[in-house]
Amino acid sequence: MITHNKHKYSALVMCNILGLSRQTYYYKVKPKKDEAALEEAVTEEFMKSWKVYGTRKIK
Repeated sequence: MITHNKHKYSALVMCNILGLSRQTYYYKVKPKKDEAALEEAVTEEFMKSWKVYGTRKIK
């Protein structure tokens, strides 16, 4: 709705009327990091400890 009427009205005014913050309108989702390498390293360390170490020891 805001994008379609951006040529007539400012984004600030339309966000105020709709009850949105400008941050919500301009928000971009950040892509998630691939944690496969980290997961592999933690699993390897866990296996080396004979499945005894918990999260405190592995950190």
